[in-house]
Amino acid sequence: MDVAFVDAAAVERAFYEAFARLDLRRMSEVWADGAETVCIHPGGPLLQGKAVILDSWREILSGSVPPTLRHRAVQRFATGALAVHLVEETITTAGTSVPQTTRVLATNVYAYLGDSWRMLEHHASLPLGTRRAPQPSAPARVH
Repeated sequence: MDVAFVDAAAVERAFYEAFARLDLRRMSEVWADGAETVCIHPGGPLLQGKAVILDSWREILSGSVPPTLRHRAVQRFATGALAVHLVEETITTAGTSVPQTTRVLATNVYAYLGDSWRMLEHHASLPLGTRRAPQPSAPARVH
């Protein structure tokens, strides 16, 4: 049975739930079919088509420890059958002596495809660095 998503927000919730639960079946439900469906993981190449995208998620999710994953909307835009969400993802991985937290920005694009909303694109940035406060410059010395 095909899952129907009533709006882009429902697809986004399902996407992040699938990621956090390492659930490839659920991940498969959110993606649109077709060559126009694309995914770019942080620092990775352009992946086109649902099968290729799901292969990449299979690698990411298999053998992993479920992360603590939070996302928050930075900006949302929707018109007709297309919605674009800019989100900040905070991903904390377990399974190591010291949990690692990574923040990335991602653009998620959703389309209404006749009977349901689906994810059309997920493009995640490289991890965000932390900004250091500017260091005061040393006073000039005159000899």
